[in-house]
Amino acid sequence: MLRNKMIPPNPAAPTFADLRQVIAFIAARLDAAEENALCDACARQYPAGRASPNLPTHREYRLNAIRALQAIHTRTALPILGAHETFPRDATQYTIGGHAPGWDHVNIDFVKLENGWAIDEIWICR
Repeated sequence: MLRNKMIPPNPAAPTFADLRQVIAFIAARLDAAEENALCDACARQYPAGRASPNLPTHREYRLNAIRALQAIHTRTALPILGAHETFPRDATQYTIGGHAPGWDHVNIDFVKLENGWAIDEIWICR
């Protein structure tokens, strides 16, 4: 049984100065069919086990969201969808997607770390 513990952020998560850079990074991983690399680039990491034998792992949930993001990117390139977005100056967290037009409930959460902004999580809301 897993316990709800704080897990330190992924030290290998790439960081970016602005949102256009990180969207270009995500789009490049999707174009290269590097789902696992994109999954591993997220700052938020979880234990490998299952919270319940009947539920997918966190990684499986994230990969499912990444596949949905791939379908969105195929339809409309992410740099076009996110063209009007910028990281807020004084924030430490930011989300794009979700219920915005064209995103089909896929969210990309970002977190500001010491060296810049990182992808925190990719997930689907319903």
